[in-house]
Amino acid sequence: QRPSAARRLRAPARSRGPRHTPPAAPPLAARAARGPSMSFRKELVVSTQSPVGKKDLKKLRKDIGDEFDELSDAELDALLPLGAEWNAIKLKGSGTVLYQITGRPPALFDLEGRGDVWPTLYTLWALPHMMAHVETHAPVSKHLLKGADLMLPGVIVPEGGLPPFPAGAKRCVKVAGNPYPVAMGFMEVSAAGAAAAEMKGKAMAMVHVYRDALWSFGGRLTPNAGFGIDEVTACAA
Repeated sequence: QRPSAARRLRAPARSRGPRHTPPAAPPLAARAARGPSMSFRKELVVSTQSPVGKKDLKKLRKDIGDEFDELSDAELDALLPLGAEWNAIKLKGSGTVLYQITGRPPALFDLEGRGDVWPTLYTLWALPHMMAHVETHAPVSKHLLKGADLMLPGVIVPEGGLPPFPAGAKRCVKVAGNPYPVAMGFMEVSAAGAAAAEMKGKAMAMVHVYRDALWSFGGRLTPNAGFGIDEVTACAA
């Protein structure tokens, strides 16, 4: 589907600094202790832009492959082609770094510039199995699109219970009946903790959501007809 509207964000800075080297990722415990959600709610303003060298790109590829081990080598090659012109785009005021091939939507982002790299929704729409997911109901997506975190009562528990996961684990959110993620974030509780709380309280702190500023920066595309303006609904295609 074509972009729903023209981008209305400030153009990236044209000056190029020294090559960007990704830092090491923080542990799960650090993710779980961050507290409030960190969605891209405000307009993205570029601070600096620098090329990513092949050595650093290979490190980034290894880190992504190690964390998201569902990806095949061929999928990693498609996600992080070494021959492409990669840029590290640092955002003003947040420390966030976007990794982007020239002329394409951002593929990855380092939320705080500390090595904790996430795929963008555009990447997950191309590789929907890349990140483990939790499922929710279509009406819940209305709240996510408005900036709310995902609460445990909104999580659809599969038959047999939730699969094991620790607090701080990265997960994406899918609406029942739609194969493409609507949001992503990190778990505020473990699977055991959610069960012990009788599925009450906060489930996930949202990091990146459909229709947020990062989505807009990437071109305002949608993966299927279920992705509406204020809600995501079931859609098999």
